[in-house]
Amino acid sequence: IPPAPVVSNEARLEVELKGVLDGRESGPIFSLLLRETDGTERKAQFHLGETLFGNWVISEFSPEHSTITVQNGKQLLVIERGQPEVLIQVETEEEADEGVSAN
Repeated sequence: IPPAPVVSNEARLEVELKGVLDGRESGPIFSLLLRETDGTERKAQFHLGETLFGNWVISEFSPEHSTITVQNGKQLLVIERGQPEVLIQVETEEEADEGVSAN
């Protein structure tokens, strides 16, 4: 008998890089369109190193290719300007329990 699968909660967010602003001393500012699974859209601005969604952080910017790289500690994803990408945040029951006990 195979072991029972670990139950997880999965959250998704579609991210589209709309543009990059010159933030001068603070570095580039990324204008993103965030689309929830229910279709709700919102525009937001982020800097390098900021958390985008769950564990996903904006880690790199390539001005030559107009891309940003996001990572969650396990995966890297390159997001091109105008090309929506889906970020998936998975939390297992074990992680959820750890989060509760850590508080």
